[in-house]
Amino acid sequence: AIVEGEGEGALVDLIECAERGRFGRLDVANCTFRGDGEPIRNRVRPLLADLDQLPWADKSGFYDAVPAFEHEFYVVSRRGCPFRCSFCEYSIFPKQYPGEKPVRRRSVEHLINELRYWKARGRVRKVFFWDAIFTLDVNWMRDFASAYRREIGLPFECYTHPHAMSRDMAIALADAGCSMVRVGVQTVNSDTLADMDRKGNRERVRATVDHLRDLGIHYSLDHILGLPGE
Repeated sequence: AIVEGEGEGALVDLIECAERGRFGRLDVANCTFRGDGEPIRNRVRPLLADLDQLPWADKSGFYDAVPAFEHEFYVVSRRGCPFRCSFCEYSIFPKQYPGEKPVRRRSVEHLINELRYWKARGRVRKVFFWDAIFTLDVNWMRDFASAYRREIGLPFECYTHPHAMSRDMAIALADAGCSMVRVGVQTVNSDTLADMDRKGNRERVRATVDHLRDLGIHYSLDHILGLPGE
């Protein structure tokens, strides 16, 4: 089977099929199966609206086998993206989930509780928030900054988009103890940006860099090399 979209519900259904010896079932939502001649593609269930319903990912199997992996802890605070850059998996969300809210975020409490658990194991030295864009909501970020600084206090990295960075956001990141922000630039060529359906311009990139530099936050600029026309 091939699982399309968010796969937690589909995985549970497939495991239940295996436990009950029902491998002949071909109607599992989010799954495409090999049929007689044509694939059997089932409906995609709605997006999970409340990410706090999900349990924390159990990474102990990796970290216990190779303890050094735990020194830099990777975690996701939200799913979805408001942008539709053509090179990104989120560009298909409007077609895959028409009419649904694509961006959903965990509560600060849910996220901090997970980080507190892993910090208590004594190996984590830095946190990397693996969200495509971590800096989407300045009010959430202010609440996060206060809790993170108080409960976790480890250096962390994250990604941003020039259209999702303001001075207030940079101040909140600095308050939280952010050590590095990776800025998704990809290109500053306006024609290429338009071809990729990507928002961006040089002025927003300069402003983002200025905000981060003024607050003493290290940064790097991500680029895509070899784009058509460049």
